[in-house]
Amino acid sequence: MVTNQTPSQSLMTTWLEYEKQVHLTRKKASAHNIHQLRISTQMFEAVLRLVSGLNSARHTKNLISLIKKVRKSLGSLRDIHVEAKSMQKQEDEKHFGKIKKFSKYFTKKKVAAEKKADLCLEQISLKREKFCVEKLVKKIKKIETVMTRSQIQSKIRQEIKKSVVKLNKRMKNINPDRAKEIHRLRIIVKKLRYKGECLNSLAGESHFDLGNLKAVQSVAGRIQNDSVLLKTLDRFLAKKENRNNSKILKIRKKVADHRVKTISDQFNKLNILKWAN
Repeated sequence: MVTNQTPSQSLMTTWLEYEKQVHLTRKKASAHNIHQLRISTQMFEAVLRLVSGLNSARHTKNLISLIKKVRKSLGSLRDIHVEAKSMQKQEDEKHFGKIKKFSKYFTKKKVAAEKKADLCLEQISLKREKFCVEKLVKKIKKIETVMTRSQIQSKIRQEIKKSVVKLNKRMKNINPDRAKEIHRLRIIVKKLRYKGECLNSLAGESHFDLGNLKAVQSVAGRIQNDSVLLKTLDRFLAKKENRNNSKILKIRKKVADHRVKTISDQFNKLNILKWAN
């Protein structure tokens, strides 16, 4: 994020990035563009949640709901891209192509995800969203003329501190073997990271170690990627005719072992975030 920005400026910056990524992804729905668009929704949502602490306008809730829907609709295709990369790490591309039954199953799944993503991109109404953003920016600008910079920073700190407490509580109670729990943790971490970057942009401070937070995000991401691939492999193996596919069973064991190792060697050694006053 750009340094020394007010909340209204950060909101407009993240909106423009989101808008740009929508246009790029409509032109070419590549793995990179899909990933960048989903990141832009996370950043935009993080700033929206922070400014909602200054102004709980209806437009804020509507925008959050819309961009969450976009991110969720693109999630299936993003998972496919991640799974394809993971498979290529386990087996070389030539070998992967020879697993004909699985390749056919995987391609069918990819086509369905691409159709869902195309429909989502078609349905995004940038004109309507832009209207809501501009209206919200005007309201935040008015607040910025009434409140001092230190008062605004204080409110934003309070919002971020709540998120830090929420993350630490989840990290203490999480079962990393459960895919849904790791997925939820990752979402919380990403949003907190972008909130921290927003505060850093506004005040030149974050009050917690962003490097430590990125480490949590990275490790949780590797566990989640393995969990996503295992889910697909298990669905394939659940079919009677695929149950004894030795190549897929071998790949499944390697992925499962890698996940267990990541949890024991890395995740279990992560520290909770400390809030610096």
